[in-house]
Amino acid sequence: MNSVIHWILNSFKQKPLPQIQPQYTIVPNDPRKIEKTNELRGLSAMPTLASYLYNGTEDVSKAAAGAIQQITNSCSVAELIQLDRAMRYISDWGSSHFTITQLFSRFHGQIGAIGIFASHQNGRIRETATRALALVHDGQELPFLFIRLNDWVPQVRSPAKDAIIDRIRPDYIAHFVKCLPLIFRLPEQHREDHTQLFHNILNLLHSRDGHSAITHALTSPDHHIRRLAFRLLLQNPSYEPTSMLLASLHSNDLTIRLLAGRELRHRLNDPPLLQTLEQMLIDPFMPIRREALYGFLERLPAASHGHFQAALLDPHVSIREFARFHLRNHEPFDFIEFYLDHLSTTENEILTTAIAGVGETGKPAHAATLIQFLNHRNALVRRASIRAIAHLDPEHHAEQLIAALQDSSVAVARIARDAIHTRPHLASPENLWSIFTSTTHQHVRGFTLDLIALAPWWNSISLFIRAVATGDEFVRQRVAVHLSNWEISPVRYLARPTPNQLLELDQLIASYPQSLNPSIMADLHQGIEWTKRQMLN
Repeated sequence: MNSVIHWILNSFKQKPLPQIQPQYTIVPNDPRKIEKTNELRGLSAMPTLASYLYNGTEDVSKAAAGAIQQITNSCSVAELIQLDRAMRYISDWGSSHFTITQLFSRFHGQIGAIGIFASHQNGRIRETATRALALVHDGQELPFLFIRLNDWVPQVRSPAKDAIIDRIRPDYIAHFVKCLPLIFRLPEQHREDHTQLFHNILNLLHSRDGHSAITHALTSPDHHIRRLAFRLLLQNPSYEPTSMLLASLHSNDLTIRLLAGRELRHRLNDPPLLQTLEQMLIDPFMPIRREALYGFLERLPAASHGHFQAALLDPHVSIREFARFHLRNHEPFDFIEFYLDHLSTTENEILTTAIAGVGETGKPAHAATLIQFLNHRNALVRRASIRAIAHLDPEHHAEQLIAALQDSSVAVARIARDAIHTRPHLASPENLWSIFTSTTHQHVRGFTLDLIALAPWWNSISLFIRAVATGDEFVRQRVAVHLSNWEISPVRYLARPTPNQLLELDQLIASYPQSLNPSIMADLHQGIEWTKRQMLN
């Protein structure tokens, strides 16, 4: 199994899914309300619905079985696996042993309900449910049988495996395609060796009858199925995938687009190769543009220079760095002059990238050339300018960084905040407080509080109390976060306050006694008293 399939399966296994918690009080013992509960709660209603399969009246168990069927019909394979795990740990949803006939009767022939029953923690019950599933031949049973293939009880695994082997035939191909994530998990399951079963299923899917079903799976709403179907088509030795790959370059699935581009740059020859690589160069997904550059570098080196030079203005830094690396190794190239020449453009996208390029390749002296863009009408241009200046020469442009901290754009102000955060000496607490009191932007108040928190404790606490006293709930919550961090800081009192600072703090606490929550206020009183005693010694 190749590395791409491993990556797909790992994402399938690791993706977090909604937690399913048993809740037995939400569904009244009334069949008329069970369906509504299913609509509202979905997967979280499953434990309760399962309990009514056992404990409800005939009408209630019928309604519960129908609701479970609706849920399982809408579940992805990943959700069915989680349901299996969740239902195993529910101990009070019933333990009666049914025969297969009784099982179909009790669950009113609903295959989804029997499939959930096959996840029961009792091995004998799981075995009976698995044997009941083996008698069904409409495809609904197949994912539940695959799940039971890895059961820890051999008597459960055996009928599940026999049932799946019995279904390896052309009329079941479409059902197997819907179970692709479960099929590709088989080599990783070690309670039993499924190697031969895995290869037999793949041979069926690679047959002529399997081609149309797998091609149709490229449009599946489940991205795991789409991507595994894509790999199956590539691995089919009797299939020429070029047309499929070209069509996949327009897929909404970014992974499929990337895999298609990677394959095409190896498979195609010029002139179709040139046209395809040029199409990939304008793809909005950066890894696909990078694949196109690799294609030019490896397959069409004579035509690569112009494209690599154009890539110097790519909006993504990884592409720009790749282009600079290639050009630097092939000829002398003055990158800073290239970017400076493009600062005169009127196109905001190119200007933004040129400014970023100056920041990436320039020297401190070049920061001054970017000041002209700090008041640009486009926020992206302003953001790129602040980031570049902060990288090139922040020490001599503190005034510009402080001004950018007050920008109306959250993104621009955040870049300035981050730049000052690593150099807190650039903005004094008094200067930050002046910005806090004068700004009309909520995000600016938040960012100034973040920077005030970097100052020594005795410089900041008075400003925080003043800030909370404004009555702004956003400010109160922001300050509470910083003070909570300080509560557990072992170095907060290392700096000695001046008598004036202590006097001011006492006055503020007296003026605004309810400004901070009781625990922080009590901690603050304790700290002040301890500091006063230390100063007297």
